[in-house]
Amino acid sequence: MKFIRTLLALGFMLASGSALAADGSELFAKDCAGCHGADAKADTPAAKAMKTPALVGHDATGTVEHVRQSPKHAALSKKLSDEDLQAIADHLAAM
Repeated sequence: MKFIRTLLALGFMLASGSALAADGSELFAKDCAGCHGADAKADTPAAKAMKTPALVGHDATGTVEHVRQSPKHAALSKKLSDEDLQAIADHLAAM
């Protein structure tokens, strides 16, 4: 019986950990698409006016540090964790 409880507890912990993982796609849509475009191609009027770079297929390396150091991303940097930013970077790299 103790073995079954242990397996159930382990299963619950693994399931809850997955549920808590950041969803890069959702975070990008909510926090980045306004400037970089929903498709990350920066082809919106706002992106063109701000000279925002396209991010489609962007290499995920260094993204967290770039956002943390960029004055343009100061508000975003305060709002998102490193894990959130990495999830967004991974999502962009997979596009």
